[in-house]
Amino acid sequence: MNTRIATGWVARTLVVSMIALLATAGSASASISAIDLTAPNGGGAPLRDTVNVTWTATGIPGDTVSLVYSPNIGIAPSIFIATGLAYNAGSFSWDTNLAADGTYWVQVAADLAPFLNDISASSFVIDNTAPIVSSAVVAPGTGIAKIGDVVTLTITSDQVGYVASSSSSINGKTLSSFVDNANNTYTATYNVVEGDTNQASGALPINIVLVDAAGNSSIAF
Repeated sequence: MNTRIATGWVARTLVVSMIALLATAGSASASISAIDLTAPNGGGAPLRDTVNVTWTATGIPGDTVSLVYSPNIGIAPSIFIATGLAYNAGSFSWDTNLAADGTYWVQVAADLAPFLNDISASSFVIDNTAPIVSSAVVAPGTGIAKIGDVVTLTITSDQVGYVASSSSSINGKTLSSFVDNANNTYTATYNVVEGDTNQASGALPINIVLVDAAGNSSIAF
């Protein structure tokens, strides 16, 4: 991205931060001449847990920058991630668990010249909420699962778009198939083969873990 002049939420909120930071800036001089946010720069898979915010800047020793995020580009409020960072630190570990799930932009700005800043090229999503599995029903529910039988498992969850983890199983065996039914339910199958443990179909042990696009995993069901 290219360095840009702040507008909207940047102009309204960082003017206040500039005043506060001027009081504590000491001998720092407003000499940063270029600044570029490199990550997160928008798009891609949802972010979770700790994310590295990275940037480059041209300045001199003593120059500092601040990082903020906002749910609305052009509209307040914005929230500080960190302040008073050395302009050439280049990276800061941001615990996104401190932010609510949602869509955001990040900005890096010179502390003594907050209108010198750079903002994510586009929005990105924070998602730290794990999928929830509310039920898993085996069919057929009676009889013994025999060689050649196909056992079907209907899973009910809180959202669409999940996948089954590699640890998911029926009767200790990897799922034969897994389908998102696009209605908060999923269908998994298990093909019984020679050597599998004999079990009543309705009593087959299951282990289902759903994973979302951010990599959050449900509690095993």
